[in-house]
Amino acid sequence: MRSRQLVLVTVLFEIIAVPLAASAPSSGIYWSQPAIPNVSPAVIWRADFDGSNIQAIVTQGLSGPWPVVADVSTHKIYWGDVNLNRIQRANLDGTSIETVVSGPFNFIEDPAGLAIDPQNQRLYWTDFNVDKIARTDLIAHTTVTLVTGEKDIPLGIDLNLDAGLMYWVDSGTGKLRRAQLDGTSVQDVLTGLNSPRDLALDLEHGRVFWNLGNGNMWRANLDGTNSERIDFGFTSDGFLTLDRLDRKLYYMDYRGIVRADLDGTHRELVIPTSDLIRAGFGLAVVHDCNENLIDDYDELSNNDCNGNRNPDDCDPDTDGDGVTDDCDNCPQIPNADQLDCNGNGIGNACEPNPADADDDSDGVCNGADGCPLDPEKTEPGICGCGVSDADSDGDGVADCDDLCPGSPDVDSDGDSVLDCNDRCPGKDDRIDENANGIPNCLEPAIIPTVSHWGLIILTLLLLIAAKTRFKRLA
Repeated sequence: MRSRQLVLVTVLFEIIAVPLAASAPSSGIYWSQPAIPNVSPAVIWRADFDGSNIQAIVTQGLSGPWPVVADVSTHKIYWGDVNLNRIQRANLDGTSIETVVSGPFNFIEDPAGLAIDPQNQRLYWTDFNVDKIARTDLIAHTTVTLVTGEKDIPLGIDLNLDAGLMYWVDSGTGKLRRAQLDGTSVQDVLTGLNSPRDLALDLEHGRVFWNLGNGNMWRANLDGTNSERIDFGFTSDGFLTLDRLDRKLYYMDYRGIVRADLDGTHRELVIPTSDLIRAGFGLAVVHDCNENLIDDYDELSNNDCNGNRNPDDCDPDTDGDGVTDDCDNCPQIPNADQLDCNGNGIGNACEPNPADADDDSDGVCNGADGCPLDPEKTEPGICGCGVSDADSDGDGVADCDDLCPGSPDVDSDGDSVLDCNDRCPGKDDRIDENANGIPNCLEPAIIPTVSHWGLIILTLLLLIAAKTRFKRLA
């Protein structure tokens, strides 16, 4: 193996306008078609999964497009052109074409395999003429050569990101190989293969599929054990792709693009060849039913209530409550809470029998609820339905019966009137000395007053006293 080398590559953002007959949805089958002189042009195609709605999404700036790979997280389709010696990409509708990798002729010549790491935005690619595997950082726009070999002819490549491994087939040495994602620890998984052409990883079942130059299809465990030939009918030595969501393998034979179950059964001709559409080279499938930039397969773990391998938000939801019809216990009436008090599979919101409904949503059906309209109580209790039995002051008496519901029942002055209702807390309000009905504690303070006539009499007395004093002195 040669030592790895870092090569900085100028990334050209060459925008090519592509006229489209109609806007294409994201989900579907994508494939490349190299130009055949005087027969058919070079095209990047897409179609719905049933083979309908075929559209040529890229028709310009192509010559020999071979491998293709899709990145759902950015809604991009990538392809390598072995005649123009470059890797390009576009939106899934074919717009905004960009040249991602180009460079000197001895750096990239015949890109034969592509694989994408969407989380880290890294593109892995093989070149069978330069004999190497490289990785392009799509954010930093740099490329590092990972693996090289003088007799190698690396073709198809795929990634096991969870294990940190890349797998590829080498037609020159007849091997299926793997290495760390940085190109280290290269291992031979299988040897003695007859011109292997492409491979696809089935990580859900821990297997790898590959095809040979004689058209045979094989599979084995990821470590190379239990290798076996699988009958996929009239296969070819073209490209493969594995549909993780539908558990199908797509490949090409002389008739066109075919898909089958992973054991080779239930084979279907999806895209037949025609005068215009020739059997393609690169293959990719895209599942993004809700256009949320997340591969539908990656949403299944917590978003597939009916187990149909389709995200719930892409299944019918007639009442729009966020619960797909197949899993909704009231599919015609919105009830996002899905409450079902008696567990009979019919939601409270649509129970035909009122006794089986739960009007106060407390989890107890009306027929068994002593307070069917009080979500806090199922029995009247001390205070009755609609009134809390709380004892806020903790004195053992419910607030509804407590003379002092917010404070302790204390009579600090011993007058048999609790302080909370006492007009004179701390004083006996039973004492009323003037019998005027007002307790002494509430009577205003008595201040001695002098009347008008009292002042006259007092004045006369003072005058008489003064006159008598004056006579004595005289």
